[in-house]
Amino acid sequence: GELAWLLDEPRSAEVRSRETCTLLELPREQLPGLVAPDCPLSFRFHESLVRSLMAQLGAQTRALTRSEHREVAGVRVWQPLG
Repeated sequence: GELAWLLDEPRSAEVRSRETCTLLELPREQLPGLVAPDCPLSFRFHESLVRSLMAQLGAQTRALTRSEHREVAGVRVWQPLG
């Protein structure tokens, strides 16, 4: 759900857990207050957002390393190797 909030557009979210946990679902309008610098919990929310975004960036980087590009009408197109 963090991309929906960051990009201000509707998106679906998928949650997985290896251990028992509690899922916190918040109304959209509460999140800005929770990530504000003066909120005692803001560090935890920032840490969670950054961890999730870095995981997504890592997955995209791995996908790009297993692909190749070619020029099509002046546009770089990435394709899986193979």
